[in-house]
Amino acid sequence: MRAKTAVWLLTTVCFILFCCLETTQAKESTALSTLSRKKRSDKIVSLALQGIGYAIGGPAGAAIGSFIGRLFGGGNEDKEAENRHREQMARMTRQFCFENCVGEWSPWSACTAQCGGGTMTRERQETISGGCGEGFRCGKTLQQSATCNPGCGHGGTPSGGSCACPEGRKGSCCNLVKSSARQMAIGLAASQAVCVSCFHLNDTTGLYKHDKFAALQCSMPDIPQNGDIINKLDTYIYGQEIMYTCNPGYTRVGPEIRRCGKLNQLAAWTGFQPLCVEASCGDPGYPLYGEIVGGDFSLDGVVQLSCSPGYRLIGSTTRTCLASGRWSGHDTVCSPISCEPPVDPRHGRALPVKEAYVYGSYVTIRCDPGFRLEGKQKLKCLESSETIIIGGGGVWDAEPPTCEAVICGEPGVPQKGSKDGSIYQYLHNVTYSCFAGYTLKGASKLHCDSTGTWTAPVPECIACPANTYKSNTHLDSPCQKCPPNTHTVTPGSSSVDQCICNHGYKADDQGVCQEIRCSPLTAPTFGSMPTCDNRLGSICQADCNAGYVLSTGTSKRQCLEDGVWSGTNPVCQACPINTFKGNELVCLPCPHHSHTTSDAQSEEGCVCDDGYAGPPGGPCEDVNECEENGGKGPCSDLCENKEGGYECDCSITGHIINPLDKHSCILDQTCRNLTRVDAPEQGALVCHWYYEENSQQCAVRCNPGYEFPSRVNNYEYCGPSTGYLWSHEEREEPIEPCIEELFPDFRIEADSFYLTSACEDLTPAEQEEVKQYFTDMLTENGVCMKKTTKVCDITNVGIICGATRRRKRRDVDGVEIEEDVSDVDIRMDVTAYKPQDRLLDCDQICLLLRIPQHRCNALCEKTYKRFLRAAVLFSKRQLDAIYKTPSNVHFEAASRKFESQGITTKDVRSECEEGMISENELCVPCQPGTFLRNNMCLPCPVGFYQPLSKQHTCLQCPLGTTSNFEGASICKVCPSGTYGQQCKSNCSECVHGKCHAGTGDCICESGWEGPACDIDIMGCTVNSCFPGVKCWDIRAPGTGFVCGACPEGTTGDGTFCQIIPFGTIMS
Repeated sequence: MRAKTAVWLLTTVCFILFCCLETTQAKESTALSTLSRKKRSDKIVSLALQGIGYAIGGPAGAAIGSFIGRLFGGGNEDKEAENRHREQMARMTRQFCFENCVGEWSPWSACTAQCGGGTMTRERQETISGGCGEGFRCGKTLQQSATCNPGCGHGGTPSGGSCACPEGRKGSCCNLVKSSARQMAIGLAASQAVCVSCFHLNDTTGLYKHDKFAALQCSMPDIPQNGDIINKLDTYIYGQEIMYTCNPGYTRVGPEIRRCGKLNQLAAWTGFQPLCVEASCGDPGYPLYGEIVGGDFSLDGVVQLSCSPGYRLIGSTTRTCLASGRWSGHDTVCSPISCEPPVDPRHGRALPVKEAYVYGSYVTIRCDPGFRLEGKQKLKCLESSETIIIGGGGVWDAEPPTCEAVICGEPGVPQKGSKDGSIYQYLHNVTYSCFAGYTLKGASKLHCDSTGTWTAPVPECIACPANTYKSNTHLDSPCQKCPPNTHTVTPGSSSVDQCICNHGYKADDQGVCQEIRCSPLTAPTFGSMPTCDNRLGSICQADCNAGYVLSTGTSKRQCLEDGVWSGTNPVCQACPINTFKGNELVCLPCPHHSHTTSDAQSEEGCVCDDGYAGPPGGPCEDVNECEENGGKGPCSDLCENKEGGYECDCSITGHIINPLDKHSCILDQTCRNLTRVDAPEQGALVCHWYYEENSQQCAVRCNPGYEFPSRVNNYEYCGPSTGYLWSHEEREEPIEPCIEELFPDFRIEADSFYLTSACEDLTPAEQEEVKQYFTDMLTENGVCMKKTTKVCDITNVGIICGATRRRKRRDVDGVEIEEDVSDVDIRMDVTAYKPQDRLLDCDQICLLLRIPQHRCNALCEKTYKRFLRAAVLFSKRQLDAIYKTPSNVHFEAASRKFESQGITTKDVRSECEEGMISENELCVPCQPGTFLRNNMCLPCPVGFYQPLSKQHTCLQCPLGTTSNFEGASICKVCPSGTYGQQCKSNCSECVHGKCHAGTGDCICESGWEGPACDIDIMGCTVNSCFPGVKCWDIRAPGTGFVCGACPEGTTGDGTFCQIIPFGTIMS
């Protein structure tokens, strides 16, 4: 609040002073005395405003007053006054911080005792402003304590917060009388009328005095909401006090202390019941040129205060609402920020010149001519981040720059020259000179000016031109010419010794350059040479005649400096046959497909080879000899044109070109013609030769009554694809025979249905009895009988018992009875009767079937098969007819009656034995090497075999064997180099042995061992021969060993030697 008052008062004073100054300045003249008075007036105004500000608002007010004073005074105080002002502001800041470093004291706490000497305390908190700096220490006491309720009533003695009572008194404050129960009853009754002997509390001393109302008692009052009572008792005597407190965040409205008194002669509490309401500190107020964030002004509410850009905050940035209802910290003031003028750099100054610079303003540093700026040229006034603020609180955004002398930089040194001088700053010089052989072009002295540039570019050292020289470094010395017939190798010669003789000249003994000459040259044999000069550098060219090239020597020679021709004398040599002269040095071969007839030829001497045509020297192109004779040329069949010729060929496989005439085709390979010997048994071969393919194919034709079921194709093939072997020869098997066809079985299947009793109880014997009675019953009804001739058989009769059910019926007397009956299915086959599988005697058949003799052979087989089928079909019709009348087929057997319920019959079909195919109502058995599937005899696949006929599967070849072709009846040992299952594995190399077809191991030959049979079996061992006798191993394929002769003085075969007895004569 004091800060707000200071700001308001300062603003008012500023307005008044501003008006006064304006009026005064309007009346004053512009004389020097007026300016002097204005300075004094500005000084007075500034100090006055600063003092008023401090008196009203402390340091904050003083800062505002100082700023406004500078604003009105124009900042014309001298440096000494400014320094005094800073010291005074520092003292005022320290004094303000000390006076305001703590807040106000809190209320005294409740007394710790009602009597006998208690203690109460109060405290305050530090409120150090941020502007006081981190090093400031307050040093003031933050807590106080005091003694309270020191006395004791009724003659009691204080004793550390309680009372020592005299005889007859009791209680913590000796306020109770010790008495008997009768005395207490009498006293209590009397007290309700009048207090005879009571005490009251003396307000001055705190001691209880005798009072007639001292026996009045008050009960404990209600505890306020959000509050509490410090000294709670069940009852209080007259004159005792209670103290109220509120919970944190709440403040009391009403008395803090109440006393037990009387009202209308009755005990009552003084004052009214206090309330505890929510604490609030109120609006702390907005700082001028600042703002406040947060609107919670209740207990513990926090607000944030800040200043606008260009103003620094003095006071507290954060304030909290305390339980006392006051804000923590100090009032906030926003003081204008300003910067002091920066120090002018040496050889420069800061512009514009001011006493102070407000926040956000700029100052520019400019250097004197010849000096350059090092650092930031334009500085900006910003707010200082320092804790202790001296002056206006502003700081420049960078350190002041410096003005350094301008540097022109190293100017450089000219090539072939030198430089004198190594200081390259403003006002310094450098000088240049050139080496011998060079002249200076440009300024010889350079000066560094104020702009940082040299007064002239670096000069050049120009080399003396060719054929001149300069032997010194003088700037004014010119280049000298070389002597006659001499020159320099390069420009920039520094001595006459660098002038050498010209080309074609040579120095004599006196050093004079004389012309050089060589001896004349002559033309080589088989060559020529035109007339040429013999001076130094002259070139003479020797050429070889047509068809000749330079073999040795040099064709082009030059006169050298020593007066001798380069190279050696040339020699010309003729080009060999089939080559021609390509150039002076090389003989090239004739063009492709051409040749020469002699040596020493030109390219035109190359003529085309046979089979090629073209001009002399080429190119020679191939002649197509096959164009004539319809593309056959001179060949009888095929003609293929080749480079430089042609080649005849044959289009039919197995034919080759006749080696005698090289043009016609002769037969080289073909298939042999099959004969009757090769034909299958009971069959023949029908062969056809395909000339264009040089192949043959023979179809198998079987005799009547025989079939060829063993292969998918009923033919044999021979041609290029089989290596001109017949397919059965490739299989290493003969052509399979034709198989005799057998008559099939003709039969029907029939199911007859009956009812009987206890079907499931039939024993096997009873079932056989039923089957026999059933068969006899059908025979009696004419089934399978044609007149007296039996034409079929009833076979495979079977009984199947079905479900049992109960039925009602009438007996012979007409009485209705119930009985259990079972369903019975009696199945059977009706098979055509044939005496044999093969037709042995057609005459007998023809006689039976009444076939004319002249057609017997042709109709015997077909008619007999029709007869057998008709016989079965006849029996089927008989069964269907007799079962239409059930009573015809009722029968009794096994003590049971069988009542017919009907019959079902199937169509007639032919059937063959297992392993036979049914074809055209004939049966043909599958032969070895085949198996039956889907009524077809299929050949066994490769790797499988079947040695038997009438089989349904093929067998896998044993380990170490396989079948190379389909339809094998046996398996063969694996071919060399293979082994394992179906010979699919390749053997390792067996050097001296062969691979085992089953395991793949090597079986070694005699004398060899090892996994690859490549190790010679060692015959010699340690004890093979007699000690000392040499052992020779017998090399494989041999085995064993041979021992040498026995040692001298012994005899034997070398494996055993014995000493010769003394005196024995050896033959």
